[in-house]
Amino acid sequence: MTIGDRILALLASAPGRFTSTAEIVSALYADRIDGGPPSAPVIVRVEVLRLRRRGHRIESRHTGGYKLARNS
Repeated sequence: MTIGDRILALLASAPGRFTSTAEIVSALYADRIDGGPPSAPVIVRVEVLRLRRRGHRIESRHTGGYKLARNS
């Protein structure tokens, strides 16, 4: 499963709710003792952009959260 697929699954598991970037990073890198690379928030933004390009409707908020739009 790709990082993008994991983000999509995480957002789908929280319908109608914004999931913060920090929550996404924690879920993606839970198995790492260091909590993931320093660039993890950038990785999340890039993967969300890729998901959007694949047609997934993902809403964002200026504080760094994401949620699936209805009918996504």
